Amino acid sequence: MDAGGQKNMNFRYLGAFSAALGVVSVAHANDPDCWLRSVGQVQAKSGVLADVGKVDSGVKAFNPVTMEPKMLGYFNKASKVDGNSSSFMTSEGFVKYGELCLTSNGVLNGSASGKFLTGGSDPDPGFNLEFKDQIEFYNPSVEFGQSLNWRICLITNYDLSSVNALSNHSIESMVQLQGSSAVKRTVTGASGQKIDCIDVKIDNGDSLGLRGTLKHIAEYNSQSGLFKPSMFSCTYIKIESLDGLGKFKACSGATYTAVPEPGTLFALAAGVVGFIKRRKSA
Repeated sequence: MDAGGQKNMNFRYLGAFSAALGVVSVAHANDPDCWLRSVGQVQAKSGVLADVGKVDSGVKAFNPVTMEPKMLGYFNKASKVDGNSSSFMTSEGFVKYGELCLTSNGVLNGSASGKFLTGGSDPDPGFNLEFKDQIEFYNPSVEFGQSLNWRICLITNYDLSSVNALSNHSIESMVQLQGSSAVKRTVTGASGQKIDCIDVKIDNGDSLGLRGTLKHIAEYNSQSGLFKPSMFSCTYIKIESLDGLGKFKACSGATYTAVPEPGTLFALAAGVVGFIKRRKSA
């Protein structure tokens, strides 16, 4: 080969190498971060007196070096006493990547009322707990760009058995993969588990955002005597390859596979309070 041919070959090689580096650099530069957020509003009213608690953690971005935070707690309360009437309202829980748990409790007596709401900040974000992750769907053993079949599931475990029919209350959970329809669940009574899934096709090599939220919305009145309303929910996100060919890696490191059995979830309802308090004192 003459010097000119060798020079052209070197040029083509360097050009291809530079282009590859450019693709990698652009991909890293454009990678969205992943985050956790907790926000909400609690209201207590007794007679003509009222109290409002507002909380907003702001966006807590995930640090890929320290691998934190992997969990974010939520605690909010409001209370008011006016003569023989009283209202005590608390809402607490935590959010992880793919896992959101919330328990909201009230103790109302006499001429009293209470509310659990979103809107701990302005504008109202429309949720109490949120995570956002970035998922890279890629299996090096499968041709780049090949369309693969996936299932995204929203598993909602809930207990509304201690509220009454005259109250206004709901638990709402949601998960959405970028480019796909949102999967939502709203429950207004009793207790149990709901599983909602969506099947999607994803090209091998795609990097897509994943967002999940949970919220408690309620308005309670004591009506007569003592009233102790309680709401509990845990929501889990599961990602599953339907054809067995897909692999993925999350920005947060979450696996989106482990889902506790329903029987163990309601035990968490009593444990969420102690869990959050231990985290606060740590």
